[in-house]
Amino acid sequence: MQGRKRARLLYLSSFLRYPWTFFSGTAGAGAATAQAPESDEGHKSRAGLQSEGNIGRGGEKDSASGSCVRRLSELQASIMATCDNVYSKDRPSMVEQQMESSRDSSHVKTSFLLPAEIIHEILVFTDRSTLTTSATVNRTFQHISQRLLYRHLEPQPSKIIPCLKTLAARPTLAAMTRRFMITDITKSHNPLAGYLSLLSRALHNMTALTELTLLLDGPFANMFIDCPFRLRSLSTTLHWNHSFTEWMAEQTEIDDAMFGGTFVMGCTIASGTLRKLTRVSASPLILATVVPGRAVKDVEVCVMQPGLFKQDIMWTTTKIMSFAACPLRSLQIIASIGSPADALAALGAIPENLSTLKSLSVHAACGSVTTELLEGLQDVTSRFEHLRSVLLISRDTSDALHDTSAVSGLAAKWHSSCKSLECVSFPIATWVHNQKYGWMTVGELERILVEREKTLRNREKELEERERILASEQRALELREIGIEKEIKSLRTGLVRFGAETTTS
Repeated sequence: MQGRKRARLLYLSSFLRYPWTFFSGTAGAGAATAQAPESDEGHKSRAGLQSEGNIGRGGEKDSASGSCVRRLSELQASIMATCDNVYSKDRPSMVEQQMESSRDSSHVKTSFLLPAEIIHEILVFTDRSTLTTSATVNRTFQHISQRLLYRHLEPQPSKIIPCLKTLAARPTLAAMTRRFMITDITKSHNPLAGYLSLLSRALHNMTALTELTLLLDGPFANMFIDCPFRLRSLSTTLHWNHSFTEWMAEQTEIDDAMFGGTFVMGCTIASGTLRKLTRVSASPLILATVVPGRAVKDVEVCVMQPGLFKQDIMWTTTKIMSFAACPLRSLQIIASIGSPADALAALGAIPENLSTLKSLSVHAACGSVTTELLEGLQDVTSRFEHLRSVLLISRDTSDALHDTSAVSGLAAKWHSSCKSLECVSFPIATWVHNQKYGWMTVGELERILVEREKTLRNREKELEERERILASEQRALELREIGIEKEIKSLRTGLVRFGAETTTS
């Protein structure tokens, strides 16, 4: 009711502001009311013409018209006062609304003047919930927030299906993804019920994907052939079959890969495939297919099955690695440790084929590392030419690797037979070689560095104190020179006066 009442009052007041439209000329009331309201200048010109006409007719005034105009002016004032009284309690006045709208417009313009790059740099440091909220500000914030939200995707198992549906239905959002990680949920979702098709459609929309972690166990690589992206990093448990090798032939930019799937015999890759590969983690059979002829520098070999970590298998595996296009830099072994004799024989086969290795790591996923095995590693390390670091890790917290007394002197003993060794790491500590202090733990080295830093700070304070003393002495010398100069001037003045008095007398 108030809106309808205000509309009527404003409509009537628009005519009451220009009362001459009802009485100007000889037109009738209907024609006069149909005319549009004029500006203030038009009103003045009309009033001037009308007054000139009246003067020409002898200066007589129309008293009836004047009284009508006065009555209409009074009516207009009362209507406007009524409007202000009706709406003064519920909303601000028209002037205040105009000022508020001008402030809002200036604020909007100012926000849009902020460069998108600055907004992006600010939103990079926010969490996902904040990005979700900022996406509702305006189109600029929405675009930047979505780009950050969908850049790296690692959905939880309960959110995988909704995430895939969104990526499959909205290609523009999928095109923003650079890194995508998905776990295997085929145990809870039937692969034949559309899950693989949904995953395939989502991946086919990711045109800019560069890092993919696809923990999907099975022969499903055919679902991902002809994907538009070109990966640089791939971690997958898909079966190594003909479909998988066909998919790998399309991915020409991969330089870091983890192939954890089952190897199907007879499935090899062409020599021109995976030419940029430099780091690879796989089983010995897959490594025999991937490493030869390629510039692979870092290799992780998985021999988790009991009985595979033996001399003949490791000798064959390392011999195949020696056919890489460049010397191997680091070797990491994830193995199931059996007897110490078998483990030492398997490790002893490595320097026979990879004597230029610089880094050696052994992860005991199963079994225990004994003191006998640690003592026998001295002979293994002595046969490397440029070995710099050794890393030994075990899951068994009760074995020799977690005994401080068993590992404390190993670094120095191994260094006596391998002079290039610089770092030895165990689960409990890491030893590094310093030319001045010898072998010490990282904690000891840190304490030495802290003490050296304190010494340097003390020396800096001493130097600052010496500089302050020298500055004060320099200032005293300057003041003394100034006093001497004043004395010389006074003596010179006295001599001049004395000479003048002598000549006069």
